[in-house]
Amino acid sequence: MLARYLVVILSLYSGIPDLAAGVLTDLRVTEKHGVYEVTMTMITDAPAEHVHAVLTDYARIYRLNAAITESAVLQSPEAGVVRVKTVMTGCVAFFCRDIARVEDVRELASGDLQAVIVPELSDLRSGAAQWNIQRVGQRTRITYEGCMEPDFFIPPLIGSWFVKHSIRDELKTSFSRIECIAKIQAQREAQREADPDLQMSRLQIASICDGECDSGMTGCKP
Repeated sequence: MLARYLVVILSLYSGIPDLAAGVLTDLRVTEKHGVYEVTMTMITDAPAEHVHAVLTDYARIYRLNAAITESAVLQSPEAGVVRVKTVMTGCVAFFCRDIARVEDVRELASGDLQAVIVPELSDLRSGAAQWNIQRVGQRTRITYEGCMEPDFFIPPLIGSWFVKHSIRDELKTSFSRIECIAKIQAQREAQREADPDLQMSRLQIASICDGECDSGMTGCKP
């Protein structure tokens, strides 16, 4: 669904879903003159460093949503920049297409992650996003602000309405997977530290996380 594409490229979340462990405490989604803007804050039990690791595992961003059919790290245009490409399949009614997005991601001195769309390589006229990840006691607060302007056809009248009303379910899925993968990664690494004979690479841990999160989406526990 095209709504699913817009949801994921905004990195984004809608509504305040009642999840087992994580909670979205603030979410605003607006559209004006074809530009979508999102502001959100969520609280999760997953450790901050593992949430950061999931969000920066650019080659496997496809794990966060089934709409992503391809994710890859491209040649960097400059030092300190990671250029990431994703391809997604989106549909509204009978209209479907693959949509490419290329963005330059930087980690700022503050620790925030900043992503800027590269329009000439994307199906977007413009776009930018920023993630802030902070420990709050034993939990983690994630704040996101982003905007983007599609450079592809969205059906008039129903298009914007459909996108905004479909965001909730799609982003509940993405949020659940971020939290699930981060929590399982934390547990696996703790097990590895406790048992030196348990030699598991990060790739092996990621594979375990994929399987467990796929089998238990919103209720997945480490």
